[in-house]
Order: sequence, then C-alpha cells, then structure tokens
Amino acid sequence: MFFQFSCLKKKDSIFESAQSKFKEYDYLGCLSDVSVILADDSTNLSAIRLRGLANFYLKNYNDAIIDFNYVIGLNKKDSVVLSRRGDILFYSIQEF
Repeated sequence: MFFQFSCLKKKDSIFESAQSKFKEYDYLGCLSDVSVILADDSTNLSAIRLRGLANFYLKNYNDAIIDFNYVIGLNKKDSVVLSRRGDILFYSIQEF
C-alpha cells in the first residue's frame, strides 16, 4: 500500500512539473515530463491532453491531432482541445 501511494505521489509531482514547464513556455521540458508519466500509464488522459497542447504550441500538429482526437473521444466537451484542434485545421488551410 505504501509503495502504491508513493508511486501516485511521484506521478503527481511529475505532472505538476510538466504543468509548471508548460506555463513557463518550456514545451520541450513539458513533453519530457509527460513522457515519463505516459511510459508508466499510456492512458493517462490529463497527460495526453497536456502532451497534445505542448505539441500544438511546438507546431507538431500531427502529434497534437492524435492526442486531441483521443481526448475528445473520451471527453467531447473539452473546449480547449476542441478549439486547438480547430486551430490546426485553420492553420493547415491557410498554408494550402
């Protein structure tokens, strides 16, 4: 039981670090932290959402779309993810 609590606390700490880096515009650092979380739990919705947003701001649009589609599949009311996915479509049309 202690081990399980310890692991959860560590994941929370890593996620907080990822969020902090995201807020400081350190998107690569954020991706690094999120990768640690997802290596252990590949279905962590919060981590996938944050990875998608970091990829969006790094203009890694294909990777962002994959994450956004996954998040929207589980939470169709996530307005931030819906908006950013729409932005990617808008940007891709502008480049065309």
